[in-house]
Amino acid sequence: GVPARFRFAVKAPKFLTHEECLEETSEPLAQFVHEIGGLGRKLGCVLVQLPPGLAYDPRTVETLFASLRARYGGPLVCEPPHPTWFTGAADRRLDAHGVGRVGADPPCAEEGGEPSASPKVVYYRLHGSPDMYYSSYDPAYLDRLAQRLRQVRSVPAWCVFDNTARGAATLNGIHLLERLAA
Repeated sequence: GVPARFRFAVKAPKFLTHEECLEETSEPLAQFVHEIGGLGRKLGCVLVQLPPGLAYDPRTVETLFASLRARYGGPLVCEPPHPTWFTGAADRRLDAHGVGRVGADPPCAEEGGEPSASPKVVYYRLHGSPDMYYSSYDPAYLDRLAQRLRQVRSVPAWCVFDNTARGAATLNGIHLLERLAA
């Protein structure tokens, strides 16, 4: 088992987000939502990472997130891959579906390092910088991140380290927890 307060963050399968190109996803999407439903109260947040190079298109948001929201009402975030997603219009469209935009590192746009869109969830996804998946975060970065996370009070906040190639994610997570506990 896991501790009582523990929640799982789940990433939507690549099949839905990349291979199906976000079209005709109703059956696979229903299956995904059914499967994650098995986590029950331990299900915390669902991440939808969009395919590389996918420019913002309001129809994409409507097609995917309206369909997903018809089946899943919990915390939901999107990690867009293209600078065109970092506009007020894109944030408003995501927020209309209660979808937060991931604050990612390295960011693909100037505003991409901080979460936005829905005020219902805060989600950081840190891939390692300057070498994606390899680099560890230094103490000063973790100090700033802990300070930002401490400011989140009334909504769920997530921080996922994806710099796993050399094992930095585990240590970065431990060091961030130490800062948050201090």
